[in-house]
Amino acid sequence: MLKETIENFFHCSVIFYLKPSLEIKSKFNINILDNVRRGFYPIDQDNVIIIGRFVNQRTLISAIGIHLFGDRLSENVKLLNIFEGALTGTFTQEFANHFQYGPLAFGD
Repeated sequence: MLKETIENFFHCSVIFYLKPSLEIKSKFNINILDNVRRGFYPIDQDNVIIIGRFVNQRTLISAIGIHLFGDRLSENVKLLNIFEGALTGTFTQEFANHFQYGPLAFGD
């Protein structure tokens, strides 16, 4: 559901990385653990990485990497940064609530 929503909203394709520290490092040579507070990585004009973070009391608990690729996608830097913040906020809140609201939270 999240993949389809992102693809439709940004008119792009999406790949999820469930082990982002390993997968993003090997594919893009980016160490996301160098700055755990950073959640947006523009790769080139057509590729960006969003790190959806799960935070508990300012400590990173987990993360999911989201590779968005499409025509001139990186031109939307401000929107992508806001999206990353909203995604991290929702993941963090749902983690604290044991994901009891599930799709309802992500529908907002």
